[in-house]
Amino acid sequence: MWQGRQCGGLCSAPSVTNLWTTPNNVIQLADMVSTESYHLLSGKKTLIFSLRPTKSFPLSLTQMKIRVPRTLAFASAKGKGKAESGVEAIVGDNKSSTERNWSFDFPESKAEFCLVDSEAYQNLSSVLEKLNALRSHLLAAKKWNASRLQSCDSKYLECATNLIHYMALRSLDTEQLNNYLASLGLSSLDNDNNLSVLSNLDATINLLLKSPMESWKQQKGNKIIEKNDKGRVLSSYKESLLLGKLREGKKTHIMVTVGKEATESETFITDILKAGASVIRINCAHGDPTLWGEIIKRVRRTSQMLEMPCRILMDLAGPKLRTGTLKPGPCVMKVSPKKDAYGNVASPAIVWLSVTETEPPAHLSPDATIFVQDQEFLAGLQIGDSVRLYDARGKKKKLRISKEFDVFSSTGFVAECFDTAYVEPGTELCVKGNKGRRLFGEVVDVPPKESFVRLRVGDLLVITREGSFDEPSVTVPGAHRLTCPSGYLFDSVKPGETIGFDDGKIWGTIKGASPAEVIVSITHAGPKGTKLGSEKSINIPQSDIRFKGLTSKDIKDLEYVASHADMVGISFIRDVQDITVLRQELKKRKLNDQLGVVLKIETESGFQNLPLILLEAMKCLNPLGVMIARGDLAVECGWERLANLQEEIMAICKVARMPVILATQVLESLVKSGVPTRAEITDAANGRRASCVMLNKGKHIVEAVLDQKTLRTVHSRIILQNLRCDSALGVKLIKSYAALNDVVSARKVFDEIPERNVIILNVMIRSYVNNGLYREGIQVFGTMCGFDARPDHYTFPCVLKACSCSGNIVIGKKIHGSATRVGLSSTLFTGNGLVSMYGKCGFLSEARLVLDDMSRRDVVSWNSLVAGYAQNQIFDDALEVCREMESVKISHDAGTMASLLPAVTNTTRDNVMYVRDMFLKMGKKSLVSWNVMIGVYMKNAMPVEALELYSRMMEADGIEPDSVSITSVLPACGDTSALSLGKKIHEYVQRKKLIPNLLVENALIDMYAKCGCLDRARDVFENMKSRDVVSWTAMISAYGVSGKGRDAVALFSKMQDSGLVPDSIAFVTTLAACSHAGLLEEGRSYFKLMTDHYKITPRLEHLACMVDILGRAGKVKEAYSFIQEMSMEPNERVWGALLGACRVHSDTDIGLLAADKLFQLAPEQSGYYVLLSNIYAKAGRWEAVTKVRDIMKSKGLKKNPGASNVEVNGDIHTFLVGDRSHPQSDEIYRELDVLVTKMKELGYVPDSESALHDVEEEDKETHLAVHSEKLAIVFALMNTEEGEEDNNAIRITKNLRICGDCHVAAKLISQITSREIVIRDTNRFHVFRVM
Repeated sequence: MWQGRQCGGLCSAPSVTNLWTTPNNVIQLADMVSTESYHLLSGKKTLIFSLRPTKSFPLSLTQMKIRVPRTLAFASAKGKGKAESGVEAIVGDNKSSTERNWSFDFPESKAEFCLVDSEAYQNLSSVLEKLNALRSHLLAAKKWNASRLQSCDSKYLECATNLIHYMALRSLDTEQLNNYLASLGLSSLDNDNNLSVLSNLDATINLLLKSPMESWKQQKGNKIIEKNDKGRVLSSYKESLLLGKLREGKKTHIMVTVGKEATESETFITDILKAGASVIRINCAHGDPTLWGEIIKRVRRTSQMLEMPCRILMDLAGPKLRTGTLKPGPCVMKVSPKKDAYGNVASPAIVWLSVTETEPPAHLSPDATIFVQDQEFLAGLQIGDSVRLYDARGKKKKLRISKEFDVFSSTGFVAECFDTAYVEPGTELCVKGNKGRRLFGEVVDVPPKESFVRLRVGDLLVITREGSFDEPSVTVPGAHRLTCPSGYLFDSVKPGETIGFDDGKIWGTIKGASPAEVIVSITHAGPKGTKLGSEKSINIPQSDIRFKGLTSKDIKDLEYVASHADMVGISFIRDVQDITVLRQELKKRKLNDQLGVVLKIETESGFQNLPLILLEAMKCLNPLGVMIARGDLAVECGWERLANLQEEIMAICKVARMPVILATQVLESLVKSGVPTRAEITDAANGRRASCVMLNKGKHIVEAVLDQKTLRTVHSRIILQNLRCDSALGVKLIKSYAALNDVVSARKVFDEIPERNVIILNVMIRSYVNNGLYREGIQVFGTMCGFDARPDHYTFPCVLKACSCSGNIVIGKKIHGSATRVGLSSTLFTGNGLVSMYGKCGFLSEARLVLDDMSRRDVVSWNSLVAGYAQNQIFDDALEVCREMESVKISHDAGTMASLLPAVTNTTRDNVMYVRDMFLKMGKKSLVSWNVMIGVYMKNAMPVEALELYSRMMEADGIEPDSVSITSVLPACGDTSALSLGKKIHEYVQRKKLIPNLLVENALIDMYAKCGCLDRARDVFENMKSRDVVSWTAMISAYGVSGKGRDAVALFSKMQDSGLVPDSIAFVTTLAACSHAGLLEEGRSYFKLMTDHYKITPRLEHLACMVDILGRAGKVKEAYSFIQEMSMEPNERVWGALLGACRVHSDTDIGLLAADKLFQLAPEQSGYYVLLSNIYAKAGRWEAVTKVRDIMKSKGLKKNPGASNVEVNGDIHTFLVGDRSHPQSDEIYRELDVLVTKMKELGYVPDSESALHDVEEEDKETHLAVHSEKLAIVFALMNTEEGEEDNNAIRITKNLRICGDCHVAAKLISQITSREIVIRDTNRFHVFRVM
């Protein structure tokens, strides 16, 4: 009988009832399975091994129906091996000796299993005696089962023989003998890795006939290796017969279960085959031949097209109990945007709009798909259109068209929905466009909702025979009701038995049963209830239901499977009789050698009878395999036993050379949610010992298939963990640990390698350097002489990098000398490292000399020199080196741009255009080059250009923005109030799982804050898993610029409570918030807190904020005194804050002093002249106004033109004062005239004082009417429609302070149009909304 070494003992074998007693010792043999020890000792006697199951085996011999030798003769060691007195030990009761069907036959052992003195235990002759007796036992087992072996097909004869040998061996307790063999360095007799049991035993005997101390050295030369190699070849052959050849680089087949979803997407099968799937499984319990045929056709076609062989397994439904089919739900589709914790819309629902059966592109994952009947409707759609509809509840809804795609021979659109809608067939869609354009369409083909019942603990469920579901229940009114198509359920179950549903997700107890109904009380379900739908599994582990092996449906489906599939899966195999029926059906259809057969083990009886089932199946000619259906097996046998059961099954199949498919809940969480659990990763890695791993259906099935590559690496580490002292394997392990940032483990492996050559030393240096441990890397380099290893051209670049990154120029120069001595200083790799090292350390002349001396230079050489100049702020030389590269025919690359970035920060437009041309000339642009170019635009105050480039990047083939791209472009969205694009970027970040990431999240907070969406900024802040000072500072700033100073200072206090220490920038934002809100005392308090408590020396930014706080509070003189007492020289920001306060409070004297300082500090800044002019004008000093303007004219100074940006349909539109360049200028001015008329009806009077302050000689009223923000507002009103929440707002960004007239005008326009208007000027937000 077979038995498992890892399972816990669940059943006890019958006791040995006899006692053998002598005057000197008494040995009791009692309850050989349940007793903790295998034997009880007295004196110095030891039982070597006994013919009985070990404690760990979960089933008794009687349960397994195996006959074992009935008589064991024990003898004392006295008398030279002859028994003093013999007794019989009876194993089992009287019933166990009767002949049974389908049982193994083992011979009665003639060997004497002796008690010997412990001192004699070391005698090899005694051990050899036992091994020879054991060998005789295995040969006798084969002889006793000769008739069964003769009936096996010839190609399975060796497999069957090995299985019988294994079962005979496992019926014995060989633990002590195995321990002895282990002490000699030999493997155990029943080692799972030994594929030939008898050959392993013979090899062990042969080794022991030699010197045991030399046995381990000669093991590789003995027959066990040859036999095991033959067994492995045979196992691989059996595997390829069933599953096909493994793809190159694969060690395990991957099987994917598919269903209807495979026919609904043109790329689904292609994606999973490319990802690595080599077997497709179809479950015949679902669907029909039409669906199966379509799936098979697609698989065959795709497999041939990709030249990737793929086999098809079709599982027969079997006698499995399932719930019946529920009536389909209503044909209605819910389209719902994502909402935050407060119920606010976080991102719109993405809707795919197309004609029937036109699927979205593979890279899109829409939340809903709406099919439209009329092709003309789709043909007339344009990006930016609003599709209006009345949903199933009669509520008015709207979809906004955002993208258009050409899909095969049709066109589809992506639409955004910002409100929950319920769409049903027949819903009318309407578009009203410009110039009377109208479109009408109708929704078709909305699938019905899946029906289910939600069960909670304590609920009653009535299961009715299928066909009587519509009849009213009179037994349990109001209970949940389902049907079951199988009559077995109603004929066999009894009250009190447990019943499970949907692979054990729901459990209950049967309270009553009749031929028509079964009443169940639910005892286990989810906290909020668990859904139970159609065709879900039903398990009754305690019931003795007797199923037929093949149902009538199975026999009918077998005809189809035989002609279309490569393999058939036989569900719920229970005993040998099921195999007999299967063989008959295969023979009847002449499928004896063509169709592969997979035996699914998913019940207790199937597990218990597995060896007998395999021997019976080996009578077939068909390729065979075993599937461990872990879902049902766990429910039937208990989850706590699953790990042990699958180990037992895999061990049996291995010795039988039978391919194993590990199925059900492999990477289940990854498949369904996209994120694996830790347990899944371990389980899947362990599952790679199987021939094939099966994955179930799920949204993320392609990612799960791809993740098997990672699992192969995990498994490799498990295999290699004891071989780290091998140098080649040691190198691989060091690299692997270093890649995982585990340098400590890498160093341990390094220290255990006895002979360290230059390769191993280079790998260890690189491991340290790549993980930022530069000093340690340099130290390893210093030990190279001790290992007699000569540095090579791989050594120097790495150790030079350590010097450059740590700024250690002293060691760097010494390494330069070493490289020169060995003749490598002018080689390419070492030379590049030297140029980089000298450049980063600021020794630029040395860097240039090294470059000039290099015999060969590449683009990296030049980039290193460019970086050196740029990082040391020698920008002209950096640009000159770039031009020199062109002269020597070296093309610029992304590295050149990245190296040049510091040199083109706040630079001239010509330099920016030079970098842009460099970017455009690149043939294939990498992600780095896109990111750098966006960064160049942002560092030169060109946000519109940055957004345009980002849009082009999104359209580029093979380019996906990363976190660097996102953090570069989000500030541009904030600077231009491009909220729509910013939200799309946020959605992209969530979809690509780029968060949690502090840089990205901080940039999102800043973007939403600059767009005036304080609630969205707060949502991002609240959802962060961790926050740094920058996160808190960004949120404080958001409150500050929104005029919510008290909220800002409250948040600052929370930051202090969190344990973070505020930095100087945090205090700048907090003081600025106090300034915007007019919080004088709070500002003074925080300035004192900064200087006295946190000991932060005030910078000019802090001082400017304090001047602004005092000035806004009307304390102009105190502000001036504050400046005079400053310990550092005030800059233009400080004097500018004071001058602004003087303008507000009409303090001409101090204003003149401030202006005089500003003219000295920034003589070319026209804004300060304008500000002083405004002060004089407000005081009525017109002569002084004229004088200031004359000075401006004499110096050629002009006021910076006012410019306003507004985003419409994802594009940024810029307007200047009096702008006529826009394509819609005529319409804008006509609409503006209409609005001005309406404003005057509400009492609007142009504020000529604003014109006086902000313009020069132009006509005041006319000029006021065409300020840039007014033009931007009118354009937005013309091209947008009223939406919901923050999508309703018109958002304007202006480069100057908004004037008083525009402030009044914006308020009135908001009132007239019922639209929210948000204007962000250089100082703060101005929000206008109708309350």
